[in-house]
Amino acid sequence: MRDLYGHSPLDKMFAGADVYGTGYEPERAERSPLRIGLIGAGGVAQSKWLPALARLRTLWDPVRVVAVADPSPAQGHKVEEIHGCRWYSDHGRMLRDEGLDAVVVSSP
Repeated sequence: MRDLYGHSPLDKMFAGADVYGTGYEPERAERSPLRIGLIGAGGVAQSKWLPALARLRTLWDPVRVVAVADPSPAQGHKVEEIHGCRWYSDHGRMLRDEGLDAVVVSSP
């Protein structure tokens, strides 16, 4: 596969009428869902990581942010409410309780 730097291949864009690369892809859609947790719910997590993970869902990758750990109740509850995940004030507890497949560490 050649690197298209995040762009859709021309045949998919024009022949497949899928300019943004969001058309149904059975191979991706049939993968087992990944349960993802975030450690850190600050600016980088909210402006970069969470939108990037949401973008994967538009490409038919079955990923779910199920938990976020951050010591700030304000940040934690905000992410919890917007993204439908659980907030933990302690990342160790999140790691023990959630059975995650992957973790994004977005903390100082």
